[in-house]
Amino acid sequence: ITLDSHPYMCFQGQSDAAMSTYATAPCDAWGSLVNISMANFGLTNAGEWSNAVTDCGLFLNGVGAGTRYEGTFPGVTSSQGSCDEWTDWQSYNAGMKRDIMNCALASMDALQDYFFWTWKIGNSSVMGKVESPAWSYQLGLEQGWMPKDP
Repeated sequence: ITLDSHPYMCFQGQSDAAMSTYATAPCDAWGSLVNISMANFGLTNAGEWSNAVTDCGLFLNGVGAGTRYEGTFPGVTSSQGSCDEWTDWQSYNAGMKRDIMNCALASMDALQDYFFWTWKIGNSSVMGKVESPAWSYQLGLEQGWMPKDP
């Protein structure tokens, strides 16, 4: 028996903070909760998680539903800006890749037993590229923001 959780940072309040500010967020948000659950219950795993710190990504909230980040999601009236900086992975510089890697490693450390969502996000049939890069382990591995052997 295991206690399964699906911890995500992206479906809560949206922030325009730089990726570098999320280096300790997984440990701050999940570390002690997982440790307490492991001590009091037993095996506790993260059945799915991603590197997403915003809800930017193609169909992430549903087909045609928009994003909280851009203020186009139903019921959301404020915008943090454009999702382009989060989804245009071809423009990620070395610093951005390092910051995503640090957040990923912190997530792995905090969650201890986990499954990343997902191995591969396919290319958009419209744009011809991955439009939800924070959700693709394979893309992150190929591009240098996910660890080879966590």
